[in-house]
Amino acid sequence: MEKPLIQPTADDWKYIAQRRKKEAARLAARSPKPIGKLLARLTLRRGYGRTRSVGQIEAAWKEIVGEFFAGCTRVGGVRRGVLRVTVDNSAAMQNLVYAAPQFIEKMKESLPESSIKDIKFHVGATR
Repeated sequence: MEKPLIQPTADDWKYIAQRRKKEAARLAARSPKPIGKLLARLTLRRGYGRTRSVGQIEAAWKEIVGEFFAGCTRVGGVRRGVLRVTVDNSAAMQNLVYAAPQFIEKMKESLPESSIKDIKFHVGATR
């Protein structure tokens, strides 16, 4: 039996191991995934799981701002820590803007998992 002309070096073996690892990862990525994991990822990515929390945020908002301001506002939801609130008129919005820091603190106390850092108000139709 003849000896091969070129002996693989340590770098060659390292390269072969890296190629095997990449190929295994590529095949794993293409393999079928459990439907439960796919649905969980889709739900998280699209924000479908937040619909229940919007109801909780609306209830907390109504309790914090009081009956008068709750009647002239509509909670739009939370995106990236910012609560979006639509207000009927600019006069009510002005009052809400001044009290926003207090509302944020009370929202954090009421709903610590909502991660609200700021409130943005804009004038629009609420009903």
